[in-house]
Amino acid sequence: MIYVIDEMMGSGKTSAIINMINSSNDERRFIFVTPYLTEVGRIIDSCKEKKFKQPSYEKKMAKLLGLKILLEGGHNIATTHSLFHIFDDDVLEYIKKYNYTLILDEVTDVIKVYLKSRSNTSKDTITKSDLINLKNNYWDVDEKTGFCRWKDNTYDGKYNK
Repeated sequence: MIYVIDEMMGSGKTSAIINMINSSNDERRFIFVTPYLTEVGRIIDSCKEKKFKQPSYEKKMAKLLGLKILLEGGHNIATTHSLFHIFDDDVLEYIKKYNYTLILDEVTDVIKVYLKSRSNTSKDTITKSDLINLKNNYWDVDEKTGFCRWKDNTYDGKYNK
């Protein structure tokens, strides 16, 4: 089930989410994703009984690995959009396995579009026409996950990035 809360900034959306989290039963697990580290701290501080943890890295361990360790342990997690953008199939499996509730605070770009402009003539730039071509010919949207998947897994060309 997906719920969208679309209100003005400062209208109390995050406070309402904090209240919902704090009043939930102890078996319910959450991943709270926000663009700001200060909001990660706010969730950790405001939901003390839920014992939210933030993925970290120690020595040479990447944050994604730190996230997977927390997921495997069934912990409530607060993290940033930057880590959310690199969630992989393993992370999705943990989310499903432990029935996490995913909360996205603020809109996040799931597909970054690079349009050519006069000031940007990089060969890596994707035009609006390229994006339409990709959508029509190169990928499908997985109805279960919402992820774009290449139609041809052997594709090797300018759209790899």
